[in-house]
Amino acid sequence: MTRTVRQINTKPGRSQDKGPRPFSDFGDTPCLVLLGDPGAGKTHVFTHAAKADGARFIKARAFLSLPASTLAGQPLFIDGLDEQRAGRFDRGIIDALVAKLFEVNPPKLRVSCRVADWLGDSDLAGLQPFFDQHGETAVLLLQNLDRTEQLAVLAAMEAQPSLSEAFLDEAARRGLDDFFENPQNLRMLWRAVQAGDWPETRSRLFDTSASLLLQEFDDERARAGSGAFAAAELRPAAGALCAARLISDITAISLKAQEGTPDIPGYRSLKFIPKEKVLAVLGRRIFDAGPEAETVDYSHRTMAEYLAAEFLAARVRAGLPFGRVQALIGADGHPAAELRGLHAWLTVHLPERAEELIEADPYGVLSYGDAAALSPYACANLVRALDRLSAQNPWFRSGGWEARAIGGLSRPDMTQEFRAILNNPASGFGVRSVVVDALMLGGLVPEMVPDLAAVLVREASPFAERAHALAALLRYGADGATAVRQAFGNLGTTTDGLRLRSEVIRALYGRPYGAAEVVALLNDTARGGDKGGAGLFWQLADLIPTDDLPAILDGVVPLDDRKRGDRHAWEVGSFYARLLVRAWRGLPVLDPERTIAWLRKRAAFKGGTNETRARDLRAAMREAPEKLLPLARHFLRNLPVDKDQWLPWQRFRETLLHELSAVAWLALLQEELLTSSIGSERRGFPYHLSFSLCYQADEPYASEAFAALYALADVDTTLASLRAQATVSLLPSNYFAGRTSEPDVDVDESRDQQCQQFDREVEQIRTGLHVGWMLHLMRFYFAFYDEADRAAAPRARLVAWIGDERLEAALEGFKATLSRDDVPTTTAVLASAAKRMHSDWWYVLSAGLSERLAAGQDFSGLSDDFLAGMLIFDVANPVSEERDGTEQWVMQPWRNELTLRRPKFVQDAYVKLAKLHLGKGGQHAEALHELLGDEAFAAYRRDTVLDLLGSHPNAYTFDLAKMLRSAHKLPAAHDALLALCRTQLAGHALAGPQRDLWLVAAFALAPKEFESEVKQRAMSHPSFVFDLRDQGTSLDQEASAPAPVRSLQEMEFLATLTGTLFPDAPHPSGVWDGDRNAWDAAGWVRGLINAISSSTADFAGEALERLKNNADLASYRPHILHAYESQKQRRREASFERPDWPQTVAALDNGPPATVADLHALLVAQLRDARHRIQRTNTDIFKYFWNVDSYNRPEEPRPEEACRDALIDVIRPTLQPLGIAVEPEAHMAGDKRADMSVVIPGGKVMCEWKRDYHSKVWTAIEGQLERFYAHDPDAKGFGVFGVFWFGDKRPRMIPAPPNEMQRPQSAAEMERMLIELTPTAMRYRLAVIVIDVSGDF
Repeated sequence: MTRTVRQINTKPGRSQDKGPRPFSDFGDTPCLVLLGDPGAGKTHVFTHAAKADGARFIKARAFLSLPASTLAGQPLFIDGLDEQRAGRFDRGIIDALVAKLFEVNPPKLRVSCRVADWLGDSDLAGLQPFFDQHGETAVLLLQNLDRTEQLAVLAAMEAQPSLSEAFLDEAARRGLDDFFENPQNLRMLWRAVQAGDWPETRSRLFDTSASLLLQEFDDERARAGSGAFAAAELRPAAGALCAARLISDITAISLKAQEGTPDIPGYRSLKFIPKEKVLAVLGRRIFDAGPEAETVDYSHRTMAEYLAAEFLAARVRAGLPFGRVQALIGADGHPAAELRGLHAWLTVHLPERAEELIEADPYGVLSYGDAAALSPYACANLVRALDRLSAQNPWFRSGGWEARAIGGLSRPDMTQEFRAILNNPASGFGVRSVVVDALMLGGLVPEMVPDLAAVLVREASPFAERAHALAALLRYGADGATAVRQAFGNLGTTTDGLRLRSEVIRALYGRPYGAAEVVALLNDTARGGDKGGAGLFWQLADLIPTDDLPAILDGVVPLDDRKRGDRHAWEVGSFYARLLVRAWRGLPVLDPERTIAWLRKRAAFKGGTNETRARDLRAAMREAPEKLLPLARHFLRNLPVDKDQWLPWQRFRETLLHELSAVAWLALLQEELLTSSIGSERRGFPYHLSFSLCYQADEPYASEAFAALYALADVDTTLASLRAQATVSLLPSNYFAGRTSEPDVDVDESRDQQCQQFDREVEQIRTGLHVGWMLHLMRFYFAFYDEADRAAAPRARLVAWIGDERLEAALEGFKATLSRDDVPTTTAVLASAAKRMHSDWWYVLSAGLSERLAAGQDFSGLSDDFLAGMLIFDVANPVSEERDGTEQWVMQPWRNELTLRRPKFVQDAYVKLAKLHLGKGGQHAEALHELLGDEAFAAYRRDTVLDLLGSHPNAYTFDLAKMLRSAHKLPAAHDALLALCRTQLAGHALAGPQRDLWLVAAFALAPKEFESEVKQRAMSHPSFVFDLRDQGTSLDQEASAPAPVRSLQEMEFLATLTGTLFPDAPHPSGVWDGDRNAWDAAGWVRGLINAISSSTADFAGEALERLKNNADLASYRPHILHAYESQKQRRREASFERPDWPQTVAALDNGPPATVADLHALLVAQLRDARHRIQRTNTDIFKYFWNVDSYNRPEEPRPEEACRDALIDVIRPTLQPLGIAVEPEAHMAGDKRADMSVVIPGGKVMCEWKRDYHSKVWTAIEGQLERFYAHDPDAKGFGVFGVFWFGDKRPRMIPAPPNEMQRPQSAAEMERMLIELTPTAMRYRLAVIVIDVSGDF
């Protein structure tokens, strides 16, 4: 089954590329990224396409783990980038992927990723270093299944066509049509319905499907053994396997009894589930065959996520700390990208934790989970969280605009929440689009009809939001249609308003809209001043009934010349042409007068004769040529009789696209002549025109018509003068004087004559003395003659002309010319090169050098002066040959050999030529390309380029840029180049453009030193930023060159500078020139922001923070916000510590912690449990923290160290069995000591404890714990700040808290205040625990 995709990274002005296309259309694209929703069929598309292409299908994990040698040179389809987004520590998955790709270097590459996990331009920037080598890259979005594809999916499940059709119709009637736009959901829905159940939500669908997939349908197997287990009995085992599989990211699970390998562990290793149930569930349809023999893996990831979340929810309720689950599936409370689906389903399965799960990833919960299954409170929280997310990241939906699961948010109990969003002017586009799309995709909420109508007419909203509001309204039957009709008159004449009017007319054509509204739309569009928009009426033209076409074609008003060139006029013209084609084909009879008027209007819209619009009309005319004759007859009979008849005739012929032949015109004109009376003035023009057409008509009709016309003037003498004008031309008396005709040359006869002459003069040729013959043979040798075959080898060309028997003599002659005493000197060649001239004889010598080398002779006996001159000649005057159908410059064999043997000698010769041209200041110095690019001169390049730059600092800008770029690419030249830059910039000899290039080069080498000067130059000459942009790339017009490597500091400076000078601006929809426009500068700024965002370094986040807060960059703020949030996500991914299979299994069993994050979560849970025990047990544990009197009554708080030790005694018995050491007074770096360390192999969590009245109790969390302890490499930033609350019996008051906060009155209040004082970015890794030891419980 062919799947449909849509390219989402089209170039500006290429709107035609945005439409849906088959995936196979991109077969020749070297690199592409395929995005899709969970279960959309990305893997299916890749497996089939890889098989068809003879390519290798491979999972992202396997690609990263296999040796490069096993993959080298193979076309690759890499599936599941989103499944590998985390766990790469200090470098992201994109970096690892690119590094491996450079090792493997596949000739064709495809990568798939979940659309919600694709970071848009930021990810593309990360992959760009490899993609740039292969040309343009397409980012494709897998489209929803259309009806044909849906039927194909069902057919693959052996469903009968009639049942499939009925099933789809019933699902649509039930409002479940969103389920069957995704292959996985469609299959699950089909299975569920076959079991007799129509699910109403995604959760219900997954629940039912899971039960079906876990059932054993084979009656024989179901009677005994593993088949005897019911689906409900196996469900926990399936969830446990899926959870451990997803978290540890193993490749598969082995069915063998052995332990297995780290990537494919044995099934018995899941020790907390009975092994017979584990083995049984691995045989059910929830799992399928793995990549190796006797292995299995989940059948589909989305189902695995659902079951894993269900299992984890049960484990949490059974005592597994929720914080441990968070630590296992993400970083800093946010899910890892590849585990967002599991996290989303946790929100459904663990509603008591829904609020914090939603806050961690609201859009993931919406797009991967099921909002319809949430409680009203949780769903409202989801809407509010999306609102907050939209403020932080306006483009949080980037790449994920078509997630059908959004529809689950559309519920009647969300009406007030939706209205709060839509009626708030401050609500971001992202969250507004979610609300509108939910109403478009999900359940009906009739109360929202007025609100949707308000969105439809809201000009401040983007077109997509308004268009989706229209689509939503059209789902509401009569009420929705009424609201649309009421809004129609307020849509206006902006580009978006016109497009919406078109959509309304299309949707409600005949109810009541018709031809009159289409005419008004077209005329408003043609008159409109808004220049944007493309494809305004694409879907409308084919919808209009044929009977309405004449009224529309009549009603459109022709444009005056001032409006014909703009974009809207083109749109109207294109639409008009399509209607005209339909009318031509669809109307049985065409009224000649109206049709001629239509054709003239088409021409008035700049409808040329060769463009697409004309080609379609021409095709229609050729299908029914008989329709042309009535038009031509009407024209002739209504043509005014005057002296200007020729011009209307020519224009009319153009309106017919010259489709009426000269013969047909002659027949019509003869008809006119016969029907008019002799002597009539209406006979003149048809008669004169007929003679003209005779010269164009085919024989024999032309001659017959000419004879008849000629004779007609004998009958009607009033035509005699016209006959003379048409048939007689008076020439000057001396017209033929001196004119001769040359006989055609017989090529074969000429060749024979030349061969005879060759034989007579062979000795002079053989000795190289016959100059004429040597020049003649050289022109065949190098294919300078047209008769020579440019695709053949030089010797073969000679053989083709003079024969094989004469070849030896010719070649001997070439070699002999080298012994003549008139060979050129270097000085002579340079003198000619200075004038851009040369002698053709030097080509003869070049041929001689090549043949001398081919005969096995070297260059001995030839002077260096001669060889240097020939080198200069050959590089300045290269010869081209045809290779593979294209013309290519050829490096002569002798020059190649000399370069290999004596590179320094050749380089010196080239330098002479380069300096000659650089000194003259002309364009494109010869030999510069070779000096800067040939590998043979690499050893001398540093000195060469520095010498050229130093001697010619004012060279032509093109050449100067090449030299500066070449020097910058050589690290060994940097110091000398920087010194040269300083010298040149300090002087006054540089011209303006050249000085800019020197300044750009200096800035690239020493950004801080030249930052001020660069800023000053750019502020006075804003176009200078384009020189900065082009540094290292397009300065020398090498468009395919990779982008220069810039430091983060440099990119921040350039983004700030350029963004200040050029506010954000989109590409225009029309035509533009060059790449130095305001929108080009804006595109560069956005590219710099993306490049910063692709880094996981701390500085990148800090730089984006500064850019975000820079008022001069306000126009870029949405883009910066998106980049900032994407970078934060990348940093979380980089810090995510993925546990292996044994660690995961142990952690899920509430055993030893798998990672430092898991240890931290476990410790916090144990401290909270200890706090509860201290407060609730009847053994007075709280007294361990007090000095007591003789009656065991609390007297005064014990010292902090004693309190800490008491707490250790409380928690150690629980932690020690898990392999966790709890020790006091841990020694840290810098001779600092933490109060407590909690340690596992390879990791630790540091704790700092204070009594509630300690002087630094409000500042120690940042000033002490975070600053000194949490940065320990083993701690990874995790720590605990604890406070012992002593209540009213404390010896002195709690210090006054900062920010004018009131002193806390309880332990819970103090904990809340301390959390609020902790920076948001630190709150997950630095936990705050206040333990009440006052005894006042």
